[in-house]
Amino acid sequence: MNCKINKLTKILIVAFLVLVVAGMAVLGFVGLNNTTDYSKGYEVQVSVDNIRDGEQAIAETSAKEYFKQVGLKNYTVQSMDDGINAVIIFKFNEDVTFKVSGLEEFVQQSLGADAIAIAEVDVVETLASNSPNIWSFVLGIAIAVVAIFVYTIIIEKLAGSVATLISSVGAGLLSVALIALTRVPANPLFLISIALSMLIASGIAITLVNRYRAEMKNEGSAKLSNAEIAQAVTKGEYKKFAILGGALVVFALMFAVLGLIGVAHMFNVCIHLLIVGVSAFIPSIVAAPVFWPLLAKKK
Repeated sequence: MNCKINKLTKILIVAFLVLVVAGMAVLGFVGLNNTTDYSKGYEVQVSVDNIRDGEQAIAETSAKEYFKQVGLKNYTVQSMDDGINAVIIFKFNEDVTFKVSGLEEFVQQSLGADAIAIAEVDVVETLASNSPNIWSFVLGIAIAVVAIFVYTIIIEKLAGSVATLISSVGAGLLSVALIALTRVPANPLFLISIALSMLIASGIAITLVNRYRAEMKNEGSAKLSNAEIAQAVTKGEYKKFAILGGALVVFALMFAVLGLIGVAHMFNVCIHLLIVGVSAFIPSIVAAPVFWPLLAKKK
């Protein structure tokens, strides 16, 4: 069947392919951002008393240089000060106790012999946090894909099941690509973000397929091909998708506001939510109107 693709769908297909290819390239060569940006892991706390003349910045810079020398790369930084004393917190996934044994002396030397400021280093163990296991991701995606396909092939028949399957797999791939591209810390929302994007994409695809099938029974669509029905119905649903997407954006911005007022790590939650939305919407509103007409029985 000749399935005409409108301009917007073509743009979304190109955007999807570019993002997935770029994201997978980053994932392959650089990997995910596995820094611990949540409560678990090891914290190296560099305390600097009697700060003045930029000594807090000097201490942070020298600590980063020390970490570079001893081969510590993945960490996040958080600074706090009251104008007199400062604490710079470096968070790691791994046990760094032995590697930072010379950090205090290194920082103090960087401050200079005449500095009034005094540097102290403490290593605090919280709870070990592991990097996302890529094989767990693959297994989880495989199980989800099989479950979605079995469900949809029973309920929606072949055309609907294929459209839904492609939508969900596309959502999973795109979410991984965007997490890799944005460099948002993967812990601990990696698998949750992927699962949510696949679930929402499946829901959107199933909703569209049901609307296609209902429209096929409409006498006013008797002269339209399945492809034309799919394109027309999908276009008519854009407003609903925009409202749903807008609600998700507002929800994400609420977390961003919490981040602005000082609640830790809310910006990362905000980014993950936006990734979920983009990853769910693009594949589903592309795959359903393209693949359903190819396999649906002619009227």
